[in-house]
Amino acid sequence: ATGANFSPELYDKTEVFEPLADNVNAPLPEKTSLQQFAPQRRNQGQQGSCVAWASAYAARSIVQAAATKQDPDQSAFSPSFMYNQIKIDNSDCQGSYIQRAMEQMQGGGALPFSQFAYTDQSCGKQPSGEDLQNAKQFRIKGYQRLTQGDAQDAPVDMVAMKQQLAQGSPVVI
Repeated sequence: ATGANFSPELYDKTEVFEPLADNVNAPLPEKTSLQQFAPQRRNQGQQGSCVAWASAYAARSIVQAAATKQDPDQSAFSPSFMYNQIKIDNSDCQGSYIQRAMEQMQGGGALPFSQFAYTDQSCGKQPSGEDLQNAKQFRIKGYQRLTQGDAQDAPVDMVAMKQQLAQGSPVVI
């Protein structure tokens, strides 16, 4: 199970990234990597929670580790905290939208993995009021769609992706 879903309506809500440089006068580096800030790879198991793993566990953890210089495995964020709130269907634990994860991280934040353990056996556990309050300190400032224009079928903007990565910003795919 992968769990990623696509909704044209949700996709259209996301602001489109405006390139920061022209790559001629300010060329991008030959290579860049955020791997040093990434937590160890883990397995989502049988649950379709890949959106939460890519957004909260990977991307949000990378931002946190880069900002705090903490060990990414010690400061990683919980995919269950995210997924259990953004899943599409309460009964089958098989999917969500990246847009929902981004909205959740911007509005409600994320909770460290150490405070909300992951299991692929259930997606029913909801965070407590205290969990929700604690997560607010880990909100993101924003997010953008990396496409060439705002049409639903607009191609991915590879230069925008490279610019984001060169600036230390993870890209959720």
